[in-house]
Amino acid sequence: MQSRIVPVTGVTWTSQSRFRFRCDASANDDQVYIDDIYIRSCQNFPAMQEPEVIVPPAVSNDRPEYYDPESVTLSPNPVSEELHLAGIPFDEANITVFNASGSMMPNVLSNRNTLDVSQLPPGLYFIRIEKDGQLILKRFIKN
Repeated sequence: MQSRIVPVTGVTWTSQSRFRFRCDASANDDQVYIDDIYIRSCQNFPAMQEPEVIVPPAVSNDRPEYYDPESVTLSPNPVSEELHLAGIPFDEANITVFNASGSMMPNVLSNRNTLDVSQLPPGLYFIRIEKDGQLILKRFIKN
């Protein structure tokens, strides 16, 4: 991450003045992010001469850990009573079960990496796992 302080001088600012940030991202798949832009003061525009306020960034540059969806396994599949999930740490994961028509199954109890699916009718189901901003979908069959 780079940061720059760019003083702009020799400009008379008005209430109609605007800023435009431009990036010349070429065709080589550059990923350019322009974040955390602060305008500290404008000598020629009295409304902008308030005291400096430091606001912590709302977005962190820290990347959450990536979990390979292929590493998440469900066993046994087909299942009768307890479905075991493995492949990623499931603490602080939001796990939801849906039937084949997309309805959420509220009576599935989760205990970290085990789901009690004994009360579900037989059929095809989908598990939606949300963890650290990542979404993983898996399917299983209930006998």
